[in-house]
Amino acid sequence: MTPEQCHDFYNVHLLKEGIADSYRAKTAKIIREFFDKAVKFELIDKNPFAGLEITSEVNMDRHVFIDRQTIKLMIDTAADVRWRCLVGFAGLCGLRTRSEIAAICWEHIHWDTNTFTVPSVKTKERLVPIFGDFREYLEAYHRQVVGPDMLKVASGPIFPDCPKQAPLTRRLNRTALKAQLNPWPKPWMNLRSSCETSLVTVLGFDLNNVSKWLGNSPDIARKHYLQITPEDIAKASAIGSEKKSADSPQTEGAQESKTGGFAKSTRTKTREKETKHTREDSNLQPSVPKTDALSN
Repeated sequence: MTPEQCHDFYNVHLLKEGIADSYRAKTAKIIREFFDKAVKFELIDKNPFAGLEITSEVNMDRHVFIDRQTIKLMIDTAADVRWRCLVGFAGLCGLRTRSEIAAICWEHIHWDTNTFTVPSVKTKERLVPIFGDFREYLEAYHRQVVGPDMLKVASGPIFPDCPKQAPLTRRLNRTALKAQLNPWPKPWMNLRSSCETSLVTVLGFDLNNVSKWLGNSPDIARKHYLQITPEDIAKASAIGSEKKSADSPQTEGAQESKTGGFAKSTRTKTREKETKHTREDSNLQPSVPKTDALSN
C-alpha cells in the first residue's frame, strides 16, 4: 500500500461505508499498528500509515446518562426475574454485555463477603461488590433457580443459553419503552458508562476503586465513560448562592443581634428559618426523556 491509498482508505472508503468517526479512527490506528509490527520485523521498509492524520477516537455525541433510580424503575417493569437480574448486572454493576454476563457463573457469587468475581474475558479477573440496590434482583433469581438458601453451593452459568447481542438489545429497548423511556443509542455501553458515572460522581466512590470494579483504568474511564450528570449542573449553578445568603439582610440582623446583646425579633427568626436551606428542584426530570408512543 502507498500513503495515498492509506489516505483514500481512511478519508474516502470508510466514510462512504457510513462508519462512525470514533470507529473509523480506531480501525485506522489498528492498521497502523499492524504495519508498525511489519516494519519492526523487517517485512516492509516503512509504514504507509505513518504520518496519516487520524481523528480522536472519543465521541461523546451518543453518550446518554441514565441514573440508577431510572435504571431500577426500568428493571422493575419487567416480570421476568432472570431478565431483571441480567439488566441489573449491566446497569447497576457495570458488567460488559454480552461477554462478561454470559461468562459469569454461580460459583463466582460470594454471599458471605457480599462480592462476586467477574471472570477474565476482556480484562483480568476482578472482584466486584454486590451493590445494595442490585442484591434484591440477584437473590430473587437465586431463589427461583437454586433455592432459598443463599449459601447453597451452585455451579454453572448464571445465564445459560444467553442470547446473542442483537436479541438482547431488542429486548432492552422494549423494556425501556415499557418503562415509558426513549430507547437510547449504544444501549448496553451507556448502561455501563452510566453505572461508572453514578458510582464516581453521584455516590462519591474513589475512581481508582470503581475502575477496578468495572475492569478499566482511571484514564480510560475519564476518556470514554464518565459523563456530566444533572447533579453536576445543579452543583455548578449553585456556586455563589451561599455568599449571597451571607450578604442578605437576615444575616446582617443576626450579626447585629449577636454583637448588640438584644433579642432577635420573631420576624427575623422566621425569615432566617425560611432561608436556612438552599432551594432544590423537587421535580427533577429523568435523565432519559419520557415518550407517549414509540414504536420499537
